[in-house]
Amino acid sequence: MNTKGWREEVKRLGDSALKEFESRLASFSPFDYRVQEYSASLDKFRWLYRVPEEVFLLEKILSLRLKKKIEPSLSPRVFSYRKGTGSLDAVRSFWKWGQKALRRQPRKGQGIYVLRFDVKSYTDEIPLDERSPLWRQVENLGFGEKDLQFIKSLTRPVVEADDLGGERCRWRGIPTGSPLTPQLANLYLSCFDEWVTSHHEVFYARYGDDMIIAHSDRAVALSIYQQSTERLRELRLGLHPEKSYGIFWCPSGTSHHADDFFKPAVNVDYLGVQLHASTGIRLNTEKMRVLRNGWIRQLSRTLELLSKLEEPLDPGVKNTILVEAANRYFSPQYLQSQTYLADFYSWVEDAGQLHELEDFVARTLTQAMAGVRGTRAYRQVSWKQLIQQYGWQSPRHYWYLKRSNRNQHAP
Repeated sequence: MNTKGWREEVKRLGDSALKEFESRLASFSPFDYRVQEYSASLDKFRWLYRVPEEVFLLEKILSLRLKKKIEPSLSPRVFSYRKGTGSLDAVRSFWKWGQKALRRQPRKGQGIYVLRFDVKSYTDEIPLDERSPLWRQVENLGFGEKDLQFIKSLTRPVVEADDLGGERCRWRGIPTGSPLTPQLANLYLSCFDEWVTSHHEVFYARYGDDMIIAHSDRAVALSIYQQSTERLRELRLGLHPEKSYGIFWCPSGTSHHADDFFKPAVNVDYLGVQLHASTGIRLNTEKMRVLRNGWIRQLSRTLELLSKLEEPLDPGVKNTILVEAANRYFSPQYLQSQTYLADFYSWVEDAGQLHELEDFVARTLTQAMAGVRGTRAYRQVSWKQLIQQYGWQSPRHYWYLKRSNRNQHAP
């Protein structure tokens, strides 16, 4: 049986098991169980639920139903938790739109008015009481009363009595880690998505609660900003004051068209990257620092291991080992295993940032090989030696290799 045949067989077995489990749930009541509550420090301090195994399966079934019903109604400008799309698509979508919009500007010094929105504690602030707009949205998808009660009980379950008190429910915040959470997070802001995209010639992209809105007309952009607070208040949400702001995005980074709210900038930060108005997509400062510091630690560990050898190595052998460490660290396979840097070669399109990184790696390598600092190291080990004699494969080499492979497999 070929791979396609195996997949179809697994899908058939999964569908039959799902139907059997759903039939068993017919007599199950949404009030038949309790959950245990515990805390964990993830991206921030969060409360989590420990649910019975059969309840987790129920959550999974309902999440599949939710996804099937929600997907047709979601805006194509929502890129989170959807098959075939992701954060990179949101970034590239804005970059392509922005470049076209900048080229349409009649004079130099003009740019685009950009709004960066972040909903304050989004999933932790979604209301779950009976008056919450969430339940009306779920009901409008066509769910029956029993399924609606199941969804309510799974998002605000009864917590077992513990040291903190007796049995209780949380009436605000959808539970972290639940299979329902991604679908409900996409659904709850769908009315806001529809309102923003109703504006003529506006750009909009949302990933979770991280939004970017852009327009070439200041009056339109400012109107959206002023009305957004009221629109979110209807959902009992608010914007994060430190992460929501306006930018006048222009290649020069300065313009008389900017003002106190739309401050001039050549870069727009979105989803962990910077979009430069002229040179393209680049990693933000924090991620570049993580990448560089990781390499310095790798280089230091390699030097420490070499220093512990009983007999010193020949300089040529030592230099080859150091270069192999660099090749291994900056290889796509290694970076893919690092969550924070997994898509480095997919994200970065700014050749200038790659050149800066390449220069940094070459400088640290030659200094480690020569045992001296500064430009004196290049007098002992040149770039030509790094590449031809020791086989150094620079980050730019891997970047071009990745791009050529992607172009070969493009439809």
